[in-house]
Amino acid sequence: MYANEEGKVRQLPVNRRATCLWWLLHPEMRGRDILVGDVALVGSRGRPSSTTDLPSEFIELLLETKSYRIEVQTITEPKGWYGNQARFETYFEAGIYAINLAERWIQVGNVRVIAR
Repeated sequence: MYANEEGKVRQLPVNRRATCLWWLLHPEMRGRDILVGDVALVGSRGRPSSTTDLPSEFIELLLETKSYRIEVQTITEPKGWYGNQARFETYFEAGIYAINLAERWIQVGNVRVIAR
């Protein structure tokens, strides 16, 4: 993700979608910071400053999927993913639900949004 480094100084509006995505991908940032203004999403080659196109699977999940659900990993069983029957119409609706669940339920170690 690339964001305007001066966005907060310039009082740009909060970018809720970018912040939600950032918090999902980097849980250590949840509640610590937000993103403002326009944000560019890019793929990574695994090295700092080495970018590429976003993976097509990620674009499809974010923009073309019709129904979503969330899964959690618990602290006691970090290798398994567990879900329920809750369904969401948008990636960000599911993401916000997942982040809120992780904040309320101390057993949650990680969350993810997946296609239904």
